[in-house]
Amino acid sequence: MITGDGTTAKFTRQFYGDVPWLWICDDIETVDGVPQHDDLFGTIVRMVDENPDFSDVVVSSQVQIGTTVRLEALFPERRFAYMPENYRVIASNPQRPKYWVIGTRSDDMVGVLDESRILDDHMLYFVTPEDAEMVKHATNVWLAMSIQFGKDIAALGAKFGADPQVVAETLKADPRIGIGAYIAPHGEPSPHLKREVWNLQRLGGGKIIDVLEAQ
Repeated sequence: MITGDGTTAKFTRQFYGDVPWLWICDDIETVDGVPQHDDLFGTIVRMVDENPDFSDVVVSSQVQIGTTVRLEALFPERRFAYMPENYRVIASNPQRPKYWVIGTRSDDMVGVLDESRILDDHMLYFVTPEDAEMVKHATNVWLAMSIQFGKDIAALGAKFGADPQVVAETLKADPRIGIGAYIAPHGEPSPHLKREVWNLQRLGGGKIIDVLEAQ
């Protein structure tokens, strides 16, 4: 059973159809640029509570680090996994390897996901829930920084006659950066990337944003 009616849920149903576990894919709401994590956590708790027949719960909503351990404390009889969504990677280029980062402390949950065969053609990275939650935070902030960096480099280079598009494409040719890098002359970080900067600023007590602003 897949919950949610936003982008995350849409892509989950499109790529995977029905699944034998409770897969929570509700999108987080943002008010004045601030993600409403408490509201999302309440939604997740309600979904788990209203579906007692599912002992296995996968969360792919954009949650804060520490969410899974809170759910484990509230529902000790359930098995949880956090799988940060990566549909935009797959949808933007179907030739890229499909992969899932799976954060769980339950060996039984690993077996459920492995034996379902739904993820047979995917590379699976089994880590702790905290690892997986932090990977999602870090991925989005990295992409936001890359997009902003591309804009800043384009503006600076243009002052001296450098072609922003040529600079961007040549940067991607460097294997340390990569062809899939989010670097473009006129890119703009999307709201879901921008709110991740807010997340890390809050989690890091302002220290993270200092680093970002220094770039």
